[in-house]
Amino acid sequence: MRLILLLFCLVMAVSAVQAQVVEQDSLALVAFYASTDGANWQNSTNWLTGPVSTWHGVTIADDRVSALRFDDNGLRGVVPGAIGQLDDLTVLQLPNNALLELPAAIGQLSHLRELDLRGNHLRTLPDELNTLTALRTLVLDNNPLHGDRLSSLAGLTDLRRFSITRMYLCKPAGARIDQWPFAFGWLWDDLNVCEPTLSEQELQAEPCRGSALHFASNRQRIYFRRNVTTLTYENELILAENVAMLNACPDMDMRIEGIGAHHERNPLRLAEQRVEIVKQFYLDRGIAPDRLSTHARTRRACGKKFAPISRSVGTLPLSRASEK
Repeated sequence: MRLILLLFCLVMAVSAVQAQVVEQDSLALVAFYASTDGANWQNSTNWLTGPVSTWHGVTIADDRVSALRFDDNGLRGVVPGAIGQLDDLTVLQLPNNALLELPAAIGQLSHLRELDLRGNHLRTLPDELNTLTALRTLVLDNNPLHGDRLSSLAGLTDLRRFSITRMYLCKPAGARIDQWPFAFGWLWDDLNVCEPTLSEQELQAEPCRGSALHFASNRQRIYFRRNVTTLTYENELILAENVAMLNACPDMDMRIEGIGAHHERNPLRLAEQRVEIVKQFYLDRGIAPDRLSTHARTRRACGKKFAPISRSVGTLPLSRASEK
């Protein structure tokens, strides 16, 4: 029934806007709406009902979609491959949402000049980002990216703004600053000199060392909406990975660190509740209570840019010899 309803909405939307935007763009937008939980967006004004030019967050130029802007709008899930059909897109702003993945098709956006993905749940970047040679602005702050994710971006020759703060990225392996086509040498001072990635043989010999590096590099942080303490499906997927690693590594303990944002109602209490909910998730799946320690605190968010990380729970690996 839901599929029939979605198809009906699709037909109605396309019929209503064919004169205002090319059909491939309207179809791509409907796919974007469906894949990012559009029914539960904070603002979905006129989506699937009015002309595309009136849809919230959409900018039209010469019958093509030229920009998508959705800051803190409750987008969840993955950006669909259909985004590649918006091949006149110049601006894609999706900050402070709960997006998990970018498709390879993003490499088809040959006119894209600005890409803002800060404050999402991205853990990998598609290699196809390297083909976006028109890109001038790339903002990736506050995503659980870790390790050497920058080498694949060396083809972005026209970048003017590049921001990667508050993550656990490594300096590109073996890369000198002057080998990069953009002059952002100051960024290297903020990047970690990470331990080299373990080889397959090393992982087999020391699987728990690999797990500890995984925890330490991205902290397996989960994020909450303002004044909310319930776990989302995406949160549970991340926590389930932690459970699997803890089961495989009996000598690894964990400190659960919760943050309440200063602008929330009773932020310290929210942080404590979030920590307890995460702890209970582990307990319910057989993790012994003596392997878990907790800490809750508050944090002032300096505007929307840092708001998501100020409403989160992270994890930190501890050896049995570490203090809890």
